[in-house]
Amino acid sequence: MIRFFSFAFFLSLFFIACGPSGGGCNNTTLDTLDNNNSDNNITYTVLAERGPVFLANVYDAKKQKAVNANLGFSNIYRFEKEPKYPITLEKGYIDLNRDNIININDMLLDINMSSYSLVISPLTTIVGNDLSRIKYLNNYLSISREEIQNKIPSESSINAVVLSNGCYKAIKLGYTFASEEFNETLEEVKTIYQENFLDIKDSKKLAQLLEEKIVIKSSENQVDVLEIKNPTGLNTNTNTNTNTNTNTNTNVLLNNNFLYTYNTTDSIEDIWSIPIKIKPNQTVKNVAIGVNFIKEGSTSNGIMIIKGIDITNNLITDVESVVILGEKSTGSKGSVLYDATHHITKNSVVIIQGKYILINMGYVINHQDVVSKSSFKNVSRTNITIYLSNIDIGGEEVGKVSLRSDADEGVYQFPQNTQRITGIIEVKGK
Repeated sequence: MIRFFSFAFFLSLFFIACGPSGGGCNNTTLDTLDNNNSDNNITYTVLAERGPVFLANVYDAKKQKAVNANLGFSNIYRFEKEPKYPITLEKGYIDLNRDNIININDMLLDINMSSYSLVISPLTTIVGNDLSRIKYLNNYLSISREEIQNKIPSESSINAVVLSNGCYKAIKLGYTFASEEFNETLEEVKTIYQENFLDIKDSKKLAQLLEEKIVIKSSENQVDVLEIKNPTGLNTNTNTNTNTNTNTNTNVLLNNNFLYTYNTTDSIEDIWSIPIKIKPNQTVKNVAIGVNFIKEGSTSNGIMIIKGIDITNNLITDVESVVILGEKSTGSKGSVLYDATHHITKNSVVIIQGKYILINMGYVINHQDVVSKSSFKNVSRTNITIYLSNIDIGGEEVGKVSLRSDADEGVYQFPQNTQRITGIIEVKGK
C-alpha cells in the first residue's frame, strides 16, 4: 500500500469510474499504483433538523460516532459504517434564521432527538419505530411514513413542518404521545400556522418562520458571544458554557503561515480540511484555488486545483471543476478531472461561519475508493502551499503563478492578483 500522502491522495483517484457513473471525469493513470482497497467507500449520511442542527453529537446504538461535515458547521453527519438504529442526537446549535452562521441570533438545541432512519427531526423522535404513531399523525394532519422518516420537514411538506413544530413543543414540555396535552399542543401550533402563515406555500420558508415563532429562547439555550474552538482552531465567536463540544487541538492560522496538529484518532475530514479566513459579505467570480503538497521525507508531490468558484454574499454558488495531479519519485505521474456535476466538485469547497473558505479535501479523501482511507490517518508531516486568486485572504502577493494541471504537462495560469499562504499538517500518534 502506498503511504505517501501527496502521492496516495491524488493518485488514489485515478481509477474511479468516469462517464455516467463517474460524474464526468477525465483521467490519465499510473500502471504502478497499488489499487487494492479494503475500505468500504460507502458513507451513511444523516440529515438533522430542528431548524438545521450544527455541531451536534450523533451516535448510533453501538456508540459509533458520526463525523460532522464541514467541521461541524452543517446539519450533515456521516457514519463510515452502517449505523445500528436508533440513532441519537444530543447538544448542538439550531440555525434559526438559516443563514449558515451560528451566532447570537440562534440558540442551543434544547431537546434530544432520535431516529430509525437517516433523517433526525422531532417527527422521527416522536414516532420512533412505531407504525401506529405514524398512523396517528396521519389521521390528525395527512403525512406519510416517507415524509417522516426519509425527508427533513423543510424539504417535505407544509403538514410535515406544522407537525414537526408541534412534536418539538410537546417533547420540550414533556407531554406523553397522544395525551390530552399532546393533542392540545398540536392544535395550538396548527392554529399559529393558520393565523399567521397560511399564505406561505414554500415549506422551507414556512419552516424558518414557524420555528422562530415556536421555539422558546431562554438563558439556558442562549448562544453567548464567546469562542468555540473547533478541530482546526477557528475562532467562531460563538460558545456557551453548557455546550459539550470540545477538542484538545491547538491549531492557529497566523499571518501567512499555519500549523495544524492532529492525532491519528481524529477524523479524516477534520485533518485534511483547511479553513482560510476571508472578508465577510463577499461576492466574487471565478475564484481559483491551487494546493501543492509535499510530504516530508519524500520527493513525491501533488497538486489540486479548484477552478471557477463563484461566491455570492459568502455562499458558494458554483464550482467549475477540480483537477488533481500527482507525481511519484520515479517520475511517473497521472491526473484526474472532475467536472461541475460530480459530487466531489460540489463538495470541494464551502463557506463556513460567513468568514472562512473551507478547502474540503477531507471530503475528497473519504469519497475516493482506490487507496485505503486509513492510510491518511498515519503519522506524517506534510508541507502545504495554497494559492488563491480573485479573493483577498490577507496572504502574500505573488502575482501570476503557473501550476501543472494534468499529466501531459498542461498548465493552469493563475492571474496577477494571486495570494499565497503556507503551512504544515502534522498527524501524531495517540
